Amino acid sequence: MQICRDLFAELYAKLKNTDILYLQEHSLFAHAINLKLNNKLITILSEDKILSPFSLTLPKSFFSHVSSLTFKKGKDLSIIIYAQNNLNTYELKPQDCVNLKLSINLQKNFNDVFLKLFFLFLNKNKCQNSLFELIFIKKDTFCLEKYTKLKLCALTIDQDRLAFSNALCDFLGLGPGLTPSGDDFILGWLFILRLYNVKHLPYISNVIADNLSLTNDISAAMLKNALSGRFNLNLIKTAELLKKINPACFEESISGIFKLENYGHSSWQDCLLGVFTALHSVRN
Repeated sequence: MQICRDLFAELYAKLKNTDILYLQEHSLFAHAINLKLNNKLITILSEDKILSPFSLTLPKSFFSHVSSLTFKKGKDLSIIIYAQNNLNTYELKPQDCVNLKLSINLQKNFNDVFLKLFFLFLNKNKCQNSLFELIFIKKDTFCLEKYTKLKLCALTIDQDRLAFSNALCDFLGLGPGLTPSGDDFILGWLFILRLYNVKHLPYISNVIADNLSLTNDISAAMLKNALSGRFNLNLIKTAELLKKINPACFEESISGIFKLENYGHSSWQDCLLGVFTALHSVRN
């Protein structure tokens, strides 16, 4: 069972004056439940999914039987699952915690060969209705114009911050999905900008934070965590793989990244498009 240290601390602090804590249900899905805590979302999800950086993970079997959940203060914080035929309690101990705050630095060792292979691999593994497919496979004019504008504005951010802000906001809430494609793109893009600690990161972060009302609650929570340096494990594993890219065998090096693509429907591909775009900008 995994839980962010700050999430564990926040839950425990909430339990200071009570033995049982009931959280408001925000949304329920086949393998995940979103709960509200102090205007934040906590995701309780199946242990076979790596979707959220702010979550508790539980055995997959429970998600077909859960009727309600509570948290109880005991020797350690515990989660109580009320199912159809039984009651299950899981202790949440500090030693089970995983800190997902980012602390990875990449070397700028990317070149045109890597970028070309990246596109070839995405093309082979295209996902229906992803931003990548709409922009590069179907040549959707609407999405292509927004993407081109953002890339250009990112390179001239010093000259025209307003144009950049408008181009970036065009992606917030853009497209289909529980987390819209544009937000998944921003997640991957922000991930690389943070890894490289680009000089405009504080300004970019403020633009995103000030415009989260353009997307839905779940996606806004995801981006808020990203702005605080919390990313899902798939992206962190991607960073580790990017560090190990071998110029002598790019295709083999890149292939490991795409073994992590079990992330939403088109979310993973949109994230990778954001990663690619940011790498391209950083390189230039």
